This record gives sequence, structure tokens and C-alpha cells, in this order.
Amino acid sequence: MSTRWEEDACCASCKGCNYSEHMRRGIKQSDDYFRATHVRLVGEARVKELESLKGKPFKKSAAELIQLKCHFESKLGEPL
Repeated sequence: MSTRWEEDACCASCKGCNYSEHMRRGIKQSDDYFRATHVRLVGEARVKELESLKGKPFKKSAAELIQLKCHFESKLGEPL
């Protein structure tokens, strides 16, 4: 939950690519591959920052969640 609203935490891959990567490399090696790709996209420092958020409580007020929703709606150009 703590990274759900972090834009840089999103690193999309289709189900087929994700599955074939796990099958071809094994889960540990494919996780390393995906992490390396994520580092290439957002940088090592940001990936470490996101990793440090894992398992931490997610506490946002209703007002903060509405603000985040509006932020992403403006980026998409349509309501969520």
C-alpha cells in the first residue's frame, strides 16, 4: 500500500512478458532483471527509496487521497 500512489513504482509489463520472463529466468533472476530495468527507467536512488517504503504503513487522509486522485485525473485527462 505504501507505494500504490507512487508514479515511479509503476513499471508495466504485459502478462505474457512477465510470465515468460519468470519461466525463462526463474523468479529470482527475473526479479533482478525487472529491478535492473526499473533502475534504468527511474534511477538507482529512486528505486532504493521505493524499496525502503515496502512494508511501511500507508496513512493518507481522505483529503490527501482526493488530492492524489485529482492529480492523476489531470494527468489522464479524464475522471478515475
